[in-house]
Amino acid sequence: MYELRNEIFIFLRQNRALATTFEHGVILTQLVYLCDIFAKLNQLNISLQGKDTHLLQLYDKITAYSCGKLIC
Repeated sequence: MYELRNEIFIFLRQNRALATTFEHGVILTQLVYLCDIFAKLNQLNISLQGKDTHLLQLYDKITAYSCGKLIC
């Protein structure tokens, strides 16, 4: 998202209100923050998939991820 901000801004110029909102620094910072969170959640999702997983291993990954990297 952050890498594409200029292209998104060009697209949003068609609607002046959206372009002005996107141009604002706080909104852009919040969008980047959300993109980072979803990227981390996607990494966790991929790590939880596979044939050789069991419940305790998945529980450990989710617990470690939530307290160590994302939530706490």
